[in-house]
This record gives sequence, C-alpha cells and structure tokens, in this order.
Amino acid sequence: MKIKPKRKSIPLSPARLAFFTFLLVNVVLFIRPSELISALDGMELYEMLILGTLLFNIRNIQPQLRYRELRKQPIVLCAVGLIFAIILSHATHFYLGGDTEGATMFFKVLVYFILLISLITTPSRLKWFVMTVAFSASLMITFCVVDYLGMHDF
Repeated sequence: MKIKPKRKSIPLSPARLAFFTFLLVNVVLFIRPSELISALDGMELYEMLILGTLLFNIRNIQPQLRYRELRKQPIVLCAVGLIFAIILSHATHFYLGGDTEGATMFFKVLVYFILLISLITTPSRLKWFVMTVAFSASLMITFCVVDYLGMHDF
C-alpha cells in the first residue's frame, strides 16, 4: 500500500492575499464584469478590490512612502509629486472643479502604481502579473471580436 505524501499548506498571509486581490483588480480593470453582467450593474468592483488590496498591503506601503525611501526611488517621488503639480496647475487658473476632478483621478492612478511597485517584488510575482494581464487582455479582445461579428451583443 502506497501512502500519499501530504501536501504542504501555504499559509495565507496578508501579503499573499494582497497580491491575489491585486491580480483580481487587474482582471476587473480589463474585463469590466459590471458592464458585461447586468446583475453587477452599478457595483464598483474595481474600487472595492483596490481598497481591499490597499488594506491588506498597508504595512508594505507605509515604509515606501517615507521621505528617505522616496529619495532612493526618484520615479516614485515624481509620481507622488505629480498630484501637487495637477492641483497647482488648476489652481493657477482658478479652476477648482478641475482641481478636485484631476486630483481624484490621478490619486486612483497613484494608488494603483504604489500597489504595483509594492507587490511585484519577485520574478515569480512578475510572471503571475504578466500572465494575468495577458489572459485578461486576450479575454477582452475575444469579447470584442464576438461583439464585432454579431454573435453576441455586449
């Protein structure tokens, strides 16, 4: 009688959970299920997932936003500084509506960027991220072709 070896269970840490939800963020960003499935209409899936990812990954983000770390990574400092440039740009023209709208829109991009650099830290994670983006993009292109050919109206 052969005894099967037991599988080692991988503990589900907040960092692993954050990475998994970040992959889901990218799937939702590409596929937009709330536009495809009428029952999900009006649900802000992207915002809920990115907020969950942010909460799971807050410990890894905080050290990266300290001034000492920002000086080591000038691209992150530049990205953070852009939000102030957007605000100042609109403020010089007294366009306060644009100030709020521009800062809000860029803040979402900034959160995604900070999550990306804090979560994609190993070659394995980069591989999973690229595969997820490629799969999601391929699926979205398939939906577009199906819609174009008139097989189904999305």
